[in-house]
Amino acid sequence: MKKFTEELKPNKNVATESANIAHEFLACFQKMEFPDNDLSDMCVDLGDIWTSQKKLSLQLQKLMDDVQSNSYHELANGLVDLRVSLDHIIWHSNRILEPMIKTAEFASKQHESHQTKNSK
Repeated sequence: MKKFTEELKPNKNVATESANIAHEFLACFQKMEFPDNDLSDMCVDLGDIWTSQKKLSLQLQKLMDDVQSNSYHELANGLVDLRVSLDHIIWHSNRILEPMIKTAEFASKQHESHQTKNSK
């Protein structure tokens, strides 16, 4: 159980990982010549969602361990922490929806354009 407690503490390495993932996404989108409108925000959201899902997995495993050990105190704390994590993911998920749709529409138009060029 101590392992999970250490992994769930605030950690600047997680923030660095999130920023690195966001940068990787941004570099890929830029390489494909996507317009920059909202692209950086979308990539930040993707990076945060990426790292948050890893933390969420650890929290869920710890929650299962707490339930199995009948630790009401740890279970209560774990549920509160889980709620905070889910709120964080929901915030990023809501913020990313519009830029994600615009990016998908752009990608679809690019695909259609390439298909038209290749069929001539």
